[in-house]
Amino acid sequence: MMDILIVDDEKPFLLSLAEGLGFYTRYFNVITAESAKKAMEILTTIVVDLVVTDLKMPGTSGVELVGYIKKRFPNIPVIVMTAFGDRDLELRLHELGIAGYLEKPLDLETVVARILSVEKVNALPDVSS
Repeated sequence: MMDILIVDDEKPFLLSLAEGLGFYTRYFNVITAESAKKAMEILTTIVVDLVVTDLKMPGTSGVELVGYIKKRFPNIPVIVMTAFGDRDLELRLHELGIAGYLEKPLDLETVVARILSVEKVNALPDVSS
């Protein structure tokens, strides 16, 4: 089972997404954070398998959170969600090594499919040796 950290400063959206993902508890456990700063605190105390984060948040942004994760926890895949995306931003985020990019408004089934596809990729054995 995966432990997934969902990060978004819009509490109603965060709770709604967490509730929707609650129907998939046989696949993953959901942890939430209302800011990138709180997510950073959680990451230092709890081992998570995946982070799903909003980009535009007050204080520390989602882009800064992605950089932090990639520097300190390079094996944790990150899926980014945003309502303010464009092709250049998406390309820049992929250069940072994100595992996925979702535009809001989100479709729950699309989010679940993306999460499960990341889990499937991470479960593959390393054949590079």
